Amino acid sequence: MKFFKKFDVTKVKALSFDLDDTLYDNHPVIKRAEEIFAVYLQNRYHLPQGFGTDSFWSSMKLALGFKHPEFKEDVTKLRVHTLYEGFKALNRPLPRGMKEAEELVAYFVSIRSKAKVPASSFKLLTELRKHYPVAALSNGNSDLKISGLFQSFDYNLRPSFLGLKAKPHADLFNAYASMLNIKAENILHIGDEPYSDVHGAVYAGCQCAWLYRGFAGDSPGFSEIRVLPQVALSNLCELKELLNI
Repeated sequence: MKFFKKFDVTKVKALSFDLDDTLYDNHPVIKRAEEIFAVYLQNRYHLPQGFGTDSFWSSMKLALGFKHPEFKEDVTKLRVHTLYEGFKALNRPLPRGMKEAEELVAYFVSIRSKAKVPASSFKLLTELRKHYPVAALSNGNSDLKISGLFQSFDYNLRPSFLGLKAKPHADLFNAYASMLNIKAENILHIGDEPYSDVHGAVYAGCQCAWLYRGFAGDSPGFSEIRVLPQVALSNLCELKELLNI
């Protein structure tokens, strides 16, 4: 545990957590989901081998994000439109258009939500909720009911649920503070991502505990930090010590 700024535990009245790579290792989950989904598309639509490469879909997603900045606030919507436009660009338009693209993405979300959340994360959240309200504050589209985390949070805030801007914008942090009728400085946000979590929390006025190595110890860490949090944690176990629990 390393402190960069004054941390006032007496001000903490609520906790918020990022999900992916904070409470579990998300890298193998996404890798597996992308592989399964690619095979599914190939089999369902009888696509030739290598039809629509990873680079094709990546460039399509980037182009749509540039053309429609609002899609960047909702990863599900961005993926839906990427599929819809991508199949058209490949001269294989989806028979039922956008509706079919939405169904495909729903299937993808069901796969990517099957994270292996360790017992230690469930135990930590249970203990923390005895002392604070706890919210999931994520830009992602993981389904908490599928991952098993739904009962571990008091609130589940996503840009897509609330029509708000994604982190690092202050919208989600401000919405959480408003729900509890507290100030932003009364929220301690815990996350691994230097930009969306640390930058977002700090500029929203929250206190921030940065899991600087990520859950699996393979996050970029200090090489990408631009705004300092109150404290950096090497693992989630240090959170109880930080909060004097």
